[in-house]
Amino acid sequence: MSTARQDPSAQAASPVDVASVGSSRRSLGALRHRNFRLLWTSLIISNTGTWMQSVGQGWLVLQLTDSAFYLGLVSLAFAVPMILLPPFGGAISDRVDKLGLLRTTQVLQMANAGLLAFLTLAGLVNVWHILIIAFVGAILLAVDNPNRQALLPSLVGREDFMSAISLNSAVFTGAALFGPFVGGVLLGLIGSGGLFVINALSYAAVLIATVMMRDVDARPRREGAAGLWSDVFEGLRFVFGTPLLLTLVTVSALSGLLGRSYSALLPLFARDVWHVGERGFGILLAAPGLGALVGAIGLATYGEVRRKGWLLLGSMLTFSLLLVVFSYSPLFWPAVALLAVGGVLNSLFGTSIATLIQTNAPGPIRGRAMSVYTITIIGVPSLGAMGTASVAEWLGARDSVGIAAGVLAVVTLALILFNRRLREAG
Repeated sequence: MSTARQDPSAQAASPVDVASVGSSRRSLGALRHRNFRLLWTSLIISNTGTWMQSVGQGWLVLQLTDSAFYLGLVSLAFAVPMILLPPFGGAISDRVDKLGLLRTTQVLQMANAGLLAFLTLAGLVNVWHILIIAFVGAILLAVDNPNRQALLPSLVGREDFMSAISLNSAVFTGAALFGPFVGGVLLGLIGSGGLFVINALSYAAVLIATVMMRDVDARPRREGAAGLWSDVFEGLRFVFGTPLLLTLVTVSALSGLLGRSYSALLPLFARDVWHVGERGFGILLAAPGLGALVGAIGLATYGEVRRKGWLLLGSMLTFSLLLVVFSYSPLFWPAVALLAVGGVLNSLFGTSIATLIQTNAPGPIRGRAMSVYTITIIGVPSLGAMGTASVAEWLGARDSVGIAAGVLAVVTLALILFNRRLREAG
């Protein structure tokens, strides 16, 4: 692919051939590629540590403040950079060597997690430290996530592209199967500080993987004297000026704001609704990870899904309805089962959105297109968590999650009925 600067509007009519992407029916085809296997395996380790830290952080905030509002405030501190900065992260990724950028973000994230571990183990931590460290971690992730998404085409061939996207989407949520469960078990043994130490060490896995990779063309896909701001606005204009991409990021944002934001309130469900303590909290976090892993591996094994629009909308509608039932479940284990099924559905519509964005964004602008998607999958749910947590202070956790999910179900049904472009996408 040429590294010359190109006008994205000129390429909009000729995106990656969707029919060729993921057309291979080879089981888990992306894992045939050594470089992808290295990155994928290392990210499972790293993101398992991230989920373990999430368990410790949520429980620590509840111990320090006994407040749903502060749980939401930590999510807000994480949300602000993840909403404002991913377009800059995507622009940076399109301008520099992606492997070098990945190594840099991993080192800085290791240092950030290490600082939280030190403060906690030294008995110096307070909620403001957690807020600041969450804010800094989000800044780093705003660069790291779009860069990792944009790196995928350099690691696999086109025939295994959807397989790679499916497996990549399973990394974070798939690690959510193992990380929260182990984190919930270890929380009572080594405390939050011990979990933070494990997370800091887990970033070494990605660093080792990048050193072991061979023959990766991760060079910048663009040249020219345009500044960073110009690149950012060019990317935003392309995404918001392309009807299908605009619809996709809007749908992803709505699902994050009204649906996936429920996870910030799981400490309250564990402690106050079902009275299951730290271990039950870990199980609640792990359940959707199990489902997401099943969904992503299923998609990666199957290969190409031709009617992605219908898959997206149908799975999102079912997810929202299951979340309503979860929020009012009187029993703990049925609620866990509902979250597991919800994880499968979340994986289906999330992977469908990511695949459609990747395949309709030209290479020189792909990092910036995926940066907008990053906002919707990481930043927006954290922002939504602030809203659901605030409502929970007034109505309680059950009604807060149930009402938001009900609104999402109504919106999704409207999209099914009235948005033909999205229904027929894929």
